[in-house]
Amino acid sequence: MALLSFPSNPSDNDLYPNVPVVGQSQYRWSAVNQTWILEGTATGVTPGCYGSATSVPAICVDAQGRLTAAADVAIAALTPDLQDVTDAGAVTTNTIDVGGLVAAGLVYPSADGASGDYLTTDGAGTLGWSSTLKVVAAPSTQTDSGAAGEVAFDAGYWYWHDGSDWQRVAAEPPGW
Repeated sequence: MALLSFPSNPSDNDLYPNVPVVGQSQYRWSAVNQTWILEGTATGVTPGCYGSATSVPAICVDAQGRLTAAADVAIAALTPDLQDVTDAGAVTTNTIDVGGLVAAGLVYPSADGASGDYLTTDGAGTLGWSSTLKVVAAPSTQTDSGAAGEVAFDAGYWYWHDGSDWQRVAAEPPGW
C-alpha cells in the first residue's frame, strides 16, 4: 500500500495536488477539521458552464458515471442552412416552399388557395382547395345521401357532409 505525502503547514482550502492528472485523487485541507478531505478524482474537464444561446454542451461520461469531457458545439453546426435547403430543390421567397408536403398522412396542396377558399379532402388523405359550398336541404339522419362539401341548416342546426356522412356542427337535434 502506497502512502501519500501531503505538504506540511497547509492553509485552509489548499488543494493537493494543485493540478492532478486525469484519474488522480485530489484533496482539500480543512483547517476546521485539521485534515485533508477527498475532493474526488480528476476528470480533465475544465470547470465552468457549457452551453449558451448559440451553442449546446457535448459531454462524455465514463462507465463509473464520471464526466470525462465537455465542450461547446455551435448550434449553427447542427442544422442545415437555407442554402442547403435550396440546393435540395426548394424555392424560397421569405418562406420555404416544399410543394407536395406530406405530414401525418395528409398530402397538402402545393399552392395557396384564393381568398375565401376552404380546405377540402378527398377522404383518402389528399387536401385541396374549394371555392364554393353547396347548400342543400337538411338531412333527416346522419346517413342520408350527400356529397363532400355540402352544407345544410335547419331549425338552428348546421350540418356538413364529410364525404361519408352528415356531421352536426351545432347541438344535437331531437331524434338523431
